[in-house]
Amino acid sequence: MEYDEFIDRVAERAGVSREQAAVLTQATLAVLADRISGGQAADLEVQLPEKLARPLRKSPQKPAEKYGFAEFVEKVRDRAVDVPPEAILPGIRAVMLTLRDAVAEKEFRDTLAQLPHEFREMLQEERRPEVGTQESAESGGDRTAGAAARGGQRAGGPAPAVSQDDALVQRTAERAGFPAAEAAELTRATLSVLGDRIGGQQAHDLAQRLPDASAQWLDEPPDTPAQDYGVEDFVSRVRDLTNDVPDDDITPGIQAVLIALRDAAGETEVDIALQPLSDDYDVLVQIS
Repeated sequence: MEYDEFIDRVAERAGVSREQAAVLTQATLAVLADRISGGQAADLEVQLPEKLARPLRKSPQKPAEKYGFAEFVEKVRDRAVDVPPEAILPGIRAVMLTLRDAVAEKEFRDTLAQLPHEFREMLQEERRPEVGTQESAESGGDRTAGAAARGGQRAGGPAPAVSQDDALVQRTAERAGFPAAEAAELTRATLSVLGDRIGGQQAHDLAQRLPDASAQWLDEPPDTPAQDYGVEDFVSRVRDLTNDVPDDDITPGIQAVLIALRDAAGETEVDIALQPLSDDYDVLVQIS
């Protein structure tokens, strides 16, 4: 999506002038970049034109700043000083909805996973058309490939939780000795980061062997390239995608998910998928 179209959509959705929409967009994206991890901001940045990418540009190693929805709104208000106070919240919503239109569905879903629940509730009021409808085709709905299309969810809608009854979640909980809710969080986060790291074809092949609830977090379009980063960045990305998991549980949780993945998808298939990983990943994958 080009810059002018992005601003026009924000202006229309928020009911503000084009100039105010531009201010709201820059302010919201800048605060968003602080609130999510640097790696996630980078994933968004590369899919946007320069004027929109600029406020998202941070060091990939930057950790997410943890604060609530009300403080997010206040920070945007502080940056958008020329916008009427009553337009701030509609403006944030308009920017997030338009960002959802502009980037890949999975990247927006991963972004929402790092934000307070109020963002998901705010965006539920307006969702993209169903996959396969005429409106979806006309608006470039091909970004709904992979997990969203297979699961029948509305593309770009709020990120669905992995069910605690999912077989992979249950295996993870048993392996790690964690509560089901924590195991579900770790399963979702680990599979999502793993899909990015190993690339679309490997992720897609493994996802076909998993229960639908957990497969959607691993699945990627087959032509998605693998992202090259080390084990510390992998663990950091998983941490950023979990909300209520203690730091001490992150690494053993990832290990438990990968063991459960071997049980569910087959040891040979998982070993083939993980073979391109660098040696520093041994701490995660060579666990019996």
